[in-house]
Amino acid sequence: MFMYKDIAREWDRLNALSQEEARALDATIEDGANSAIDQFNYQLEEKLFKEVPELNKLPKEDSDKITKAIGNALFSGYLIYVSYQNLMKIKRKPKVGIVYNPTLMNEYNDTIVPQSPNPKSDAFNRLLDEEPAAEMLIDKVAGIELNILRKMMPSIENLTFTTGDLIRNTLARAVFIGFGIAFSENNLK
Repeated sequence: MFMYKDIAREWDRLNALSQEEARALDATIEDGANSAIDQFNYQLEEKLFKEVPELNKLPKEDSDKITKAIGNALFSGYLIYVSYQNLMKIKRKPKVGIVYNPTLMNEYNDTIVPQSPNPKSDAFNRLLDEEPAAEMLIDKVAGIELNILRKMMPSIENLTFTTGDLIRNTLARAVFIGFGIAFSENNLK
């Protein structure tokens, strides 16, 4: 079991990679994972803006900042799992051509949101149970992403509490989904 600060430090290091290191990491991220991040970004944005009519009245640049924050949260969740892999000394494999639809999406659904428990979902839940630092970091990163959005979009403070809470919950969900995408991608590799 890792301590929270260990996995948080590795996540922070990944967020500050040099261009060369970022290219090396990118060479391990399947196109299907990138497509999943894009697709979930779109779905979460659509759901949030549909649930909260107040957001549809925002200037385009502000709504774009919210959309970007969701994408950043998804990728941050992905990096939490990469941090875990690095700490476990699990060598990331190069891209092998895993596509999003249906391969990665089926794996994600079977593992993260299955119809009924199965060995893959049990392994995912066991990871979260055995590594509470990862789950704590998921929560913490959602707060970090919200704080970044607050700095990029000061007008967020003028939104209702309910709207702000829905944005926070959407970012938290995005971080968790990003973590699940990386876990699912690893299963397939």
